[in-house]
Amino acid sequence: MTNETNYILATDHLAKKFGKQEVLHDVSLKIAPGDIYGFLGVNGAGKSTTMKLLLGLLQPDAGNIEIFGQALNTNRNEILKQIGALIEEPSFYPNLTGAENLNLIKNLLELPAKNVDKVLKIVSLENAKDKLVQNYSLGMKQRLAIAMALIKFPKLLILDEPTNGLDPEGMHQMRELIKSLPTKYGITVLISSHLLSEMSQMAHTVGIIKDGNLIYQGSMDSLTGKQKYFLKTDNKVIAKQIVAKYTGTDILESQSHVLTFNLGDPQLTASIIKALVNAGVSVYSLYGKKKSLEDVFLDLTGSADR
Repeated sequence: MTNETNYILATDHLAKKFGKQEVLHDVSLKIAPGDIYGFLGVNGAGKSTTMKLLLGLLQPDAGNIEIFGQALNTNRNEILKQIGALIEEPSFYPNLTGAENLNLIKNLLELPAKNVDKVLKIVSLENAKDKLVQNYSLGMKQRLAIAMALIKFPKLLILDEPTNGLDPEGMHQMRELIKSLPTKYGITVLISSHLLSEMSQMAHTVGIIKDGNLIYQGSMDSLTGKQKYFLKTDNKVIAKQIVAKYTGTDILESQSHVLTFNLGDPQLTASIIKALVNAGVSVYSLYGKKKSLEDVFLDLTGSADR
């Protein structure tokens, strides 16, 4: 397999069995530089197995993996130097401070001392760096785990369920941190999560895996589709004629006094409202709504990991 230049990571027909059970079949991921790639699937769908294959923790039974334009099976050590990862439960020395835990990794990897202070600031733990990790909250531990994955400032960051167990404030902080990584630090992110509302606010590209098969891969916008508009007036007949001038024949439904339609340019809503008012039609409401990621996920998989 020859990696296309616009992908930082590309897999080709990955397959993996545990005994007689096939857990991955024909998985071909494509991740572009600077992307936040959301990897979705119910428990047991194959997300963690795929991520372990990407890190060389497991060997595929079939297929190829290229990262940074190099084959993983022949360049594993060089590739892993440029990858940070958080897979499953983070591990710490609880009787050491946050800074001491990071310094152990810094020394092991022979990194500059300044990296410790930099990642502590990135994850907002600089004021808790001298606190024992056993006294950290769950959210603080998750942020420390991200700091450990970031300490070498990798080109690619692989995160498996990084918001597990966090409260709403902790999830917000983690989401904003992850969103900042491509623009501020040039880090591409592959992230798995079952929290679809969080993923919809982070990911640019989505891959959905079901029973070991990649059933969707593409942009978040393409997945959730066009925004539908809902218009409620006191005169459905005239309203439909006016809306049709702006949408062509793209009126989806016409029930009671509500029209449902697609609109290529959202700014045309102002023109529609003006035309309706000039025609003497009372406008009660006009709003746009897209299908949620959860709705689409349920449609594709038939179930959700809750």
